[in-house]
Amino acid sequence: MELLFSVLLLSMIAWTDGQSDRLSRRQRILSILQTYHPTSAPAPSFRSYNFESSNSGVARDGRPTLPPVLNSWVSWNQDWLGQTTPARTTPPPTIAPPDSPYDLWYYKDDSEYIQGPYSSSTMLEWQKAGYFRTGLLLRREVDNIFTNLAAYTRLYGRSPFSRGNYPRAIIMRTTTATTTSTTTTTTTTARPPNLFWEPVENNEMTPVRGDGIEIDDYSDSEESNENTVEWGEESANVICSDEDDCRPSLKDGTIRLTGGREENEGNVEVYHEGVWGGVCDDEWDADEAKVACKSLGFPGADVATNGGRYGYSPSVIWMDNLYCYGTEKRLDRCRFDGWGAHDCDRTEAAGVRCKPHPPSTTTTTTTTAKPKIPMMSVADYMDIRLAGGRMEKEGRVEMRFDDGEWGVACGDGWGVREAIVACKQLGMSYAAASTSTSVFGGSNMTKVVSGLSCKGNEESLIDCGHDDFGTLFCPGEGMYDIAAVVCTDTQADLEPDLYQLMTSAYLEDKPLFLLQCAMEENCLASAAYLERQENPYWQQVTRRLLRFTTAISNIGNADFRPFIPKDTWQWHACHQHYHSMETFSHFEIIDSKGRRVVEGHKASFCLEDNDCDGVDPHYDCENYGDQGITAGCKDIYYYNIDCQWIDITDLPIGTYTFKMAINPEYKIPETTFENNAALCTLHYNEMQAHISNCSLVRP
Repeated sequence: MELLFSVLLLSMIAWTDGQSDRLSRRQRILSILQTYHPTSAPAPSFRSYNFESSNSGVARDGRPTLPPVLNSWVSWNQDWLGQTTPARTTPPPTIAPPDSPYDLWYYKDDSEYIQGPYSSSTMLEWQKAGYFRTGLLLRREVDNIFTNLAAYTRLYGRSPFSRGNYPRAIIMRTTTATTTSTTTTTTTTARPPNLFWEPVENNEMTPVRGDGIEIDDYSDSEESNENTVEWGEESANVICSDEDDCRPSLKDGTIRLTGGREENEGNVEVYHEGVWGGVCDDEWDADEAKVACKSLGFPGADVATNGGRYGYSPSVIWMDNLYCYGTEKRLDRCRFDGWGAHDCDRTEAAGVRCKPHPPSTTTTTTTTAKPKIPMMSVADYMDIRLAGGRMEKEGRVEMRFDDGEWGVACGDGWGVREAIVACKQLGMSYAAASTSTSVFGGSNMTKVVSGLSCKGNEESLIDCGHDDFGTLFCPGEGMYDIAAVVCTDTQADLEPDLYQLMTSAYLEDKPLFLLQCAMEENCLASAAYLERQENPYWQQVTRRLLRFTTAISNIGNADFRPFIPKDTWQWHACHQHYHSMETFSHFEIIDSKGRRVVEGHKASFCLEDNDCDGVDPHYDCENYGDQGITAGCKDIYYYNIDCQWIDITDLPIGTYTFKMAINPEYKIPETTFENNAALCTLHYNEMQAHISNCSLVRP
């Protein structure tokens, strides 16, 4: 106990001594500070200063600026040094290059104050940090109007602050209109800028104005000829050796119509890389036809044609699976599989009949599509026969009317449905194939009819319609497009399962982040693709999907096989499977006025036998196996498969007609097409969707 007391006593003494030492040191420091008197610094040995300002790249357009020393780059001048001081050996600092006006940005904050300018790199870092909203108003140093961030992103196809080709300056033009009466009034109105910019390959500028900014002139005209000819630079020293040397080069993506009787009809051909090529008719409908006609200068489209209505397409096919909104100015602005990527042959040419130009008169006229003329209106009866084939069930279709001379039919519009009627009339059961060719001869025979069009359920070709009769002009390749057919005793017949469709329908909300593979295959509504272009956070946007199961039975007496050969099937890396048919099923929702309000499609994920009744399955997709549906088997696409839906995000609540069609483009012959589609009633209330009251109809 005594030892513990001694230790505590010594500790207290040591602490007291430490406190005393600190107080004494503090007193000594204070006394030194009080007695300190600073001495004046010696004068510098150099005599004068000379500031040389380098170009800062800041536009001098009259806005308030900082003092020059803060608004300029300052470089070191060796003449500043005095004569008695040796020259410095340190190298001068590196001068940063000035920011281009294309790289300097202003923005409006929430209080409508203009902030800036800031460099692109700074703005990009702020955007990455999430400081900017989509509707933030921006302008560059070269622009004189503000545009929101989403518009810039849509026009650039990237963040406007990231590196890339620069668009031209956005200049708002104003027009002044003066009205003279008792008093003179001047009104200035602004028109929207032309947002179809041409790229500037680099951000260097040639100063032509006092502020160093080059301003490009913009046209305020909304009309522009998209299919223009680029003549190139003229030179007085150029001598043309032949015709080819002086021909103008066409703009890439220019289109034309070929094979038609009039200038406003024909197959659509597109110019790419110096070669005219065809357009495949997969997914070709009214929206694509409208864009084609508008770009050619016509008021609109009367009808979109399929199946080489105006003859074969060229051997080169440039475009396939076109998806247009109807608002594009050119076909190459639409979505498609890529230049030269296709699974079509020359008989699948897309065509169009455009509305003709109205006459130059004040009288209002209405143009409508030319209707088909019934064959019974030009003849009482007709006989047909096959000739030129290797066997009795193939060859060109020869026909005569009212005991007249034998002739042949033009190949324009000749397809599967017309071939079905021809084989039925000949008593040869079903059609195996339809073709337009001169392989079976007949090129020198009289062409007696063109534009034959059947539904496929007629008993004779005289019950069908046509375009022209008698001595006539055949569209397309003329003497080489002769209607021909191959008949068969057996044929497939597809029929959808109505019970599976009605009992499997349900709603699912899914973000676009999980639907990117489906977007590659064009399975979503057009609004989803606009969202991807305009909204930088599009992956978080949710789409509403109406899912359902599609079970297709082959109730015929032959196997159903794809139209295209196996070596031309398309591999889709996203879904890891081959497509043997680009459009195997088509979905649409129709309102009470008969207007299609929602549309979707399903490519052939894999045609195989999933459920067979008393027969052995023949088709299995694994390991690049053969695709098809055996007679007596079903191919089932369950509701959980990608693209087995229709996107109804923008569909208002209500009661609609739902239609699902199999083999909707009549590409593959069947026994009949009268049972290839399901027509149902759809009740939708945003909480659930109910499909009922289904019946079988034609596509």
